[in-house]
Amino acid sequence: MRKFFVLFLAFSVVFLIGCKLSIDDPAVTPAEPTLAPGETPTEVPETTPTLAPGQTPVETPVDTGASAVTTKPSSGSSSGSSGSTAKPTQKPSSGSTAKPTQKPSSDSTAKPTQKPVVTPDNSTPKPTYPVIVVPGLLASELTLENEVVWPFFDLNMDPTTIDKEDVFPLVTQVFGTLSKLKFTEQGLSENRVLPIRLSPVASALENKTYNIGVDNTYYDLCVALAEVVGADNVFFFGYDWRMDLTLTGKALESYVDLVCERTGSDRVNIVAHSMGGNVTASYLMQASNVKVSTVVTLGSPFEGSDMATELLYEKEFSSIVRTHVLPILGYGKQTRSDGSSMQDMMINAATNAMYDVAVTLPSIFSMVPEESQGLFTDNNSVAARTGFESTRTIAAAYAKSFAKVEHYNIIGVGSDVIKFEYSGSSYEKVMVNGDGTVSKDSACAGGIFTNNTTELELGHVELATDAGAIDLIVDYLY
Repeated sequence: MRKFFVLFLAFSVVFLIGCKLSIDDPAVTPAEPTLAPGETPTEVPETTPTLAPGQTPVETPVDTGASAVTTKPSSGSSSGSSGSTAKPTQKPSSGSTAKPTQKPSSDSTAKPTQKPVVTPDNSTPKPTYPVIVVPGLLASELTLENEVVWPFFDLNMDPTTIDKEDVFPLVTQVFGTLSKLKFTEQGLSENRVLPIRLSPVASALENKTYNIGVDNTYYDLCVALAEVVGADNVFFFGYDWRMDLTLTGKALESYVDLVCERTGSDRVNIVAHSMGGNVTASYLMQASNVKVSTVVTLGSPFEGSDMATELLYEKEFSSIVRTHVLPILGYGKQTRSDGSSMQDMMINAATNAMYDVAVTLPSIFSMVPEESQGLFTDNNSVAARTGFESTRTIAAAYAKSFAKVEHYNIIGVGSDVIKFEYSGSSYEKVMVNGDGTVSKDSACAGGIFTNNTTELELGHVELATDAGAIDLIVDYLY
């Protein structure tokens, strides 16, 4: 998540992620309009948003070759890279957890050799249903009156072009833009902020005019899916990641219905990364008619992430600013030659700006694990109450909700994750196994999803970008 979380890096507890997309915009809030790049927003009710016109699918040859596997997927690989991509060779019996196996060759892309059995007849080809990619927290571009307000400045900014004298004014400007994302004390957005959605992804795959997710994180995944079902049958569900998960789940329900109507299919498949898995769970819990066949979740914080606790309870943003904001602005660890500390001024300004926004958003509170919610005894805000309630309600329905679909759970292991061990009014922070953002226990929903889980030694974002992981996702779906 270091690649694209310049502002709320640590919020990406579920990460992660659409930039300048050709869009269809069914709203999370009532009467949000459909918005295409360069268009003026128009009023469209939430229940009847309009999908963007179809584009011609990109003709991309399908790589049918398979190769042997190594211990773990290469973190630097992508689905579009050259070289062979390994395929799982069989499914283990129910109850087992698939693990990557070892091969001496350093050229191949690692894949687990097994996957859980869900269907009785593994030899029967699955239908090629349309697929919806549901990104994580912070992973959807947000706009306000045609102005992009998230991400709040150019992630590809060249630090060498910024004069040191202009750094602080620039920080003040960009964090002023960030303030437009705040919610009111009543739990409503201060501004009419809209997510950009790509429906379908054909135009982005054909001419790369638009990114798919912040920093184009989901591009390679969508390419691989399009090779199987066609680019006109791959959809990107950008959503307003600030909102309460219950509302976002309802928005996903409307979006699924629209995709089915648009494609003529009675069902879709879903690939959900990071908090996208929680959004999908919210949809499955609420929908009266679930039109989903298979769901693949990637590093979803089903029991939350204490990275959110650290931000909201300890106001710990300084490390994010030092690591991710200052370098982008071309300002290193040195202080200014006049002896004043511009660094400290920027860190304080950035920290206060980020905290002032984060503490108003229900989605951030929904990422606080239930056992850590007791720390917030003095916080009676609408955002906290709404987020905590949604977390408990959705978590209680996980087993029943995912029983409605064929579910594969891919998680990352081998990296440290912060965990608050809370007792009474005191706590200590320890490190546990996970993907660097979400712990293994949280990604398994405390054991609920252990029997259909595949572990990969990958980081949180890599679960959606690594070539081996992508190949596994496609194999699970089709």
